[in-house]
Formats: sequence, C-alpha cells, structure tokens
Amino acid sequence: MALTRRGLLFAVGDAHVYTAPEAAKASEPIRAALGKLADPKLQGRLGRSAANTLGFVGAYDAGRAMADVIKDPVEANFARYDVEYLAGNWKAAAFALEEIVPRLAEDPGRQRDTRYTLGWVYRDQLRDYESAIRVYREIDNPPRQLWEISSAYRGAKRMKEAKAALGYLPESAPSYKAMTVKDYLKFIAEVRGLADVKKAVADVIVKAKLENVAAQTIETLSKG
Repeated sequence: MALTRRGLLFAVGDAHVYTAPEAAKASEPIRAALGKLADPKLQGRLGRSAANTLGFVGAYDAGRAMADVIKDPVEANFARYDVEYLAGNWKAAAFALEEIVPRLAEDPGRQRDTRYTLGWVYRDQLRDYESAIRVYREIDNPPRQLWEISSAYRGAKRMKEAKAALGYLPESAPSYKAMTVKDYLKFIAEVRGLADVKKAVADVIVKAKLENVAAQTIETLSKG
C-alpha cells in the first residue's frame, strides 16, 4: 500500500462497509503501512482513526493490534481506549486512560478532560466510586468537578461528603438576617456535623476573605 495520507484515509474509511472479519483482514496492510510512517503525529492520528473504525465494526482484536503499532504512547492509549469503549471492556478502557493521564502534564486542559472521562468510566460504567472519587479529587475545575465528585460520593453512600462538596446560596434567608457572618458559619458547621467547628469556621473566614465582615450581620451584606 502506498504510504500516503490519502491512501490510508481511503482504506480506513472503507472499513465501515466491511463485516468484522473482512475489516480485520483488510486492516493488515494498513497496519503494516502505519508501522512504517516516520511522522509520529500523522501516524498517531491515522492509527487512532483506523483503530476506532475497526472497533466500530466489531473487529476489536484488529483494532487493538492497530493501536499497538502507534509510536506515540498517548495516542496509542487513546486508540486502545476507543476500542475498549466500543467493546464495552471498561476495565481495559480505564487502564488505558490511567496510562495517559500522567503523560499529559504539559497539556493541562487535555489532562483535565481525560481525568473527567476516566472518572466517568469508574463511576458510571464500573460503579467503582472510590476510584472515581480519587480521580475527581485530582481535578481543580469547580464547579463541574464538585458536581462530579458529589455524584461519586452519593454512589459510594458517603452522603455527608456529597453534601459538603456542594453549597447553596439562597435568594433570601430572612431567618438569618440577625446572625453575624461568623455565627451563620458556626450554625452551618454544626448542622453538617463537622468535628472541629471552631477551626472550620476560622478556615472558611480566611479562605473566603471574610475577616472584615465576620462580625457584621447578614442583613448588612450585599449579594456580591
């Protein structure tokens, strides 16, 4: 097969009209051609496209073999994830994503998105809520990260932590108007059953930069 992008794309696209055995057989010269491509970025893109197409028609082993010839470890594991996703092999899909995450340290946006996908696999497909919580904890992207981890906590039946991950700002709270900011924080900490209420209140005041208004009553504050 000619080692041209057009030729490879044509052959990969053709796999959509094959049965799984036909696609697997047709993929052999494609895989050989991909293995000889010198450009790793082009090879990664084409290899992932080929693996995905093979997975789409049910030629999973051929798709895995296609991923194995990809030189770039990130693209190779993304190709493996694509195939295992299509095969419904969620443990293998999670393993591929776990291999990818540490390799994306210099691309934080893509690393974050990959972690979200990994968390989704653990939480929604494998029902491995503790692993999902671990992954979501590594993401610093509120508010979405807080919604996702709260869902994982609920799945793990860790309801106190699920509630603690989220907050609520009411439009108005007439019964709290006479409370000071510090008193209100103390009240909420006690309702949530925090072990060290005094420390929790002090920490929130510092983190939210409320030192100048901690003694004010809530009715004197603006919503900003």
